[in-house]
Amino acid sequence: GLVVAIAIWSAVSAVRALAPSFAALFVLRILLGVAEAPSFPAAAQSVRRALPPGDRSAAFGLLFTGSSFGAAVGAPLAIWLDVHFGWRTAFVIASLVGMAWLPLWLLVTRSPGVRAILARPDASAIAAAPPVSPVALFLDPAVLRALLLVLAAAPVSMFVYVWMPQYLE
Repeated sequence: GLVVAIAIWSAVSAVRALAPSFAALFVLRILLGVAEAPSFPAAAQSVRRALPPGDRSAAFGLLFTGSSFGAAVGAPLAIWLDVHFGWRTAFVIASLVGMAWLPLWLLVTRSPGVRAILARPDASAIAAAPPVSPVALFLDPAVLRALLLVLAAAPVSMFVYVWMPQYLE
């Protein structure tokens, strides 16, 4: 699943460089998000299957730190590429990064031992609790607290990210 998600994401990212209009770019951006969606669950599944429980938190921390670092570096890099080489180059470079990752992942995971580890069922999924209805999940106190926190923090975050730079300007 991870290989398919990254391959499709990389292909859509490359096609965005050929977008003839804003509408095409808009549709391709939506497709990029759809293609990107399975990558985190697939990466999490790989971590759960490949690592013992004691090492999983460090691996998840590395996974999420890497994605945050990529987002922090990606925006300035894309702007630099746009200024020096045009906006289409940023899409091609992003695609090339994904395409370069694919053979490395396949090389690392092609040994029979690694494939057996990644193919085994997740023990925690076997012993999982029965499914919960969406209404019961939404009414869960922990979910309501998290929702309240997001709703309370969003106006402050938007002020800091959007209005504060304009005020300081």
